[in-house]
Formats: sequence, C-alpha cells, structure tokens
Amino acid sequence: MESLPWAEKALCRNKAQDLWYPPMDSTTPEKYHVIAKKVCSVCPVWDYCLDLGKKEMYGVWGGLAPQERLQVQRNKGLAQLAPHGTMERSRQGCDCDACNDFAPNLDNKINISVIPHDNKDLADLEELLILVCGV
Repeated sequence: MESLPWAEKALCRNKAQDLWYPPMDSTTPEKYHVIAKKVCSVCPVWDYCLDLGKKEMYGVWGGLAPQERLQVQRNKGLAQLAPHGTMERSRQGCDCDACNDFAPNLDNKINISVIPHDNKDLADLEELLILVCGV
C-alpha cells in the first residue's frame, strides 16, 4: 500500500489499534470504539480517513463504525439524515452550529476500566485520554 501524506497527521497513528479494530470475536465493539471516536472527533485528517474507509467493513474510519459509515453512504443527498449535533450528521456534510460543535456534546467521562485492552496498550489509552479529554 502506498504511503498517504495525510496519514502522518492522523492522531491514531501508532496508537492502540484495538480501539479502531476490536477483535473479530468481540460482542461489544462499541466498548473499544468509545475512545477511538473521541480521537477521531478532534483529528485534523478525519475527512481523508473517512473517504479512505468508506467501503471498509470493519473498524472505525473518520470517527464512524461500519454501520454508521453505511448509513452516511446511504443517506448522502437524501432527506433521511442523522440528528443534528451528532458526529454522523457532521460527517454527512451538515454545517449548522450544532453539528460544528458536536465534539463538546460528547461525554468526556471515560471509564478506562471498561475498555478492553492489553497492558501494553495502557500508555496509549492514557495518552489518548489526555488528548481528547484533558484528563
């Protein structure tokens, strides 16, 4: 795969990849995605990532899980859109104040103990929490 210049700016680069790609046998991938989505919400290259991952069937790309990406693709240009003030609606191209300010609406209280992780990923998790939550 060719190197993508924008990928150097991705906040997820070289971080705990389980957050973006939970184990295939996970019955609760959303527990992995909670921090990934927060990181994506402040990432300067989320739009490039979302475009690259629009046909991916696995993982978080541009802040959206597979089902959310599918919803965005289905609803592009259609009347049926996600609610205002959500990451999904922002990714659908809405430019209203509520969608532009969706990041502050995210819950900044993350209980790291409920997020499955290896001890080797703990430093990544703590670094990402500081990045997106300031804790």
